[in-house]
Amino acid sequence: MSQLGFSREGVLKLATIDYSIALHFERASRSIFQSQIDALQFLAQHKEINLDQLRTFYTTATLFYPQQYANYPFESWVNFLESWALLCVEGERVVSTPAGRAVLAYMAARGYLNAQLFL
Repeated sequence: MSQLGFSREGVLKLATIDYSIALHFERASRSIFQSQIDALQFLAQHKEINLDQLRTFYTTATLFYPQQYANYPFESWVNFLESWALLCVEGERVVSTPAGRAVLAYMAARGYLNAQLFL
């Protein structure tokens, strides 16, 4: 690594950052519902949508999985995505974030998006 200008300490710092980010993405990907993944994928394609468009993903999921969503209101569903910085809600405007696009790429690279295991 010294040939590339990295010290041992520098390499360890980069490895720590890399593992920390991977851990963050892994935790997010294990906690997210399929409806939220679908919403993030749609948002990544459009960069910006309105709150009603986002609500459509939630509403559709409640029709297919009423018991699972009975005690999980839309506000909590959105708050999960915001708290992980996977999207940003500004009034009625919903904006894609780099973290939201990155977690999708992370999940795709690991084959998580191929399995329909999430609600």
